[in-house]
Amino acid sequence: MENRTSQSGAAATVALAVIVGLAGLILGPGQIAYCVFFSGTKAGEYPCQPDEPLIVSLHPDQNPIRFLAAVEYRKPGRAFGSRATVYDTSLSLVEDTVWSSTIRVSKERNDDDGAFVMGTNSLTAALQLFSVEHPGDYTFVAKRTQQHDIEVRSIAIRVRQNVTEVNTMSTVVGFLLLLVSVVIVVLSVVGARRKRA
Repeated sequence: MENRTSQSGAAATVALAVIVGLAGLILGPGQIAYCVFFSGTKAGEYPCQPDEPLIVSLHPDQNPIRFLAAVEYRKPGRAFGSRATVYDTSLSLVEDTVWSSTIRVSKERNDDDGAFVMGTNSLTAALQLFSVEHPGDYTFVAKRTQQHDIEVRSIAIRVRQNVTEVNTMSTVVGFLLLLVSVVIVVLSVVGARRKRA
């Protein structure tokens, strides 16, 4: 009887940890991923050539706006020297800079276990969340400031409009719930070991 009660208690503790953890995932990392990459609607996608101006028409009705960079690249398994290709990006209207950001495409040292491999990879980088005050043709530029080892094959700028901003308080609560779920699991394991001892 005591064993069944103990098992029921352990199951309830695990269930609680799972529920708390799921809530934390939704409010924390889940909310960030949704707001950054999926919220709002797609306003356009533009192929971008490094060091060449890209004209994007924007209007206040689209606020808030988020720029994303979809990058396709090839990376060697073994790299020498710097392991990243870097672009400094900016958006401006006439001579006024609206914002500036950086695209960094890098290779982790443990990729491919040291074997020499060339493969096509992709990433989506969040550049900036912003609002515009005036309608007009805005100029986006990606200037390559560093290129070693990583061969960038293409860059596409994705514009999303009327996006949802990340709620900082909800995000903090989400990560705290994740921490609580871990603590619940750890305490449960420690308690079970003590009972067996």
